[in-house]
Amino acid sequence: MAKKEKKEKRREIKLTFEQLLAIYQQQRALIDSLTNQESMIRSIIAELQSTQNALSEIKKVGKDTNILVSLGSGVFASARLSDASEVKVEIGGNVFEQMPIAKALNKLEERKANLEKRLKNIGERKKQAIAFVIQLERLINEAQRKAREKVQGVA
Repeated sequence: MAKKEKKEKRREIKLTFEQLLAIYQQQRALIDSLTNQESMIRSIIAELQSTQNALSEIKKVGKDTNILVSLGSGVFASARLSDASEVKVEIGGNVFEQMPIAKALNKLEERKANLEKRLKNIGERKKQAIAFVIQLERLINEAQRKAREKVQGVA
């Protein structure tokens, strides 16, 4: 039995120039939003890496070690680390769980892996949006060229 071939029917969609511009502007806004998301996720990943490095250093020190604790905005306080074997990790909703440093490092690595996966997905979406914007720019340029020709033909 012969296979039936499915023919894709191309549908023609007519848009006004204003609609085309609106779609273009939406896609540009999407690209800007995705770029901002990428930036935020990269910052969080860098913070996670910094935290992992700090935990690895804490693991090496003994009890009752003096450390500097960042309070944010370049402000630090001296503190004494009474127990270098466990830390408290936020697990969500301002709820903390005390856990061994090794487990905390694993948790941070999971978070980082999830963020890197999201970053990859955002990159793919951004790539698609950029390709679509390029197509839209071609259509807009062509529409502008035709409009100019039409006006010149009338004059």
